[in-house]
Amino acid sequence: MKYFLIIWVCSFGSPINCGPAMVQDKTYVSWNDCALAAYSESAKTLKEMGPDMVNRYKLGTRYTCRLSPDEV
Repeated sequence: MKYFLIIWVCSFGSPINCGPAMVQDKTYVSWNDCALAAYSESAKTLKEMGPDMVNRYKLGTRYTCRLSPDEV
């Protein structure tokens, strides 16, 4: 099975607002691999935004792993 990762950057202020979905190019052979990648990719994204922006807008990420269309 192949999974692909989708990440959203969200502001967890009230109400929760999420930006557009970021679909990763890489596929993963298991849900576990995809879920673990979600955390490392999320950390990279937040680091790139910088602590000022993350703190100001209370940013975090949401993710999902979806089966590749050719696997469904």
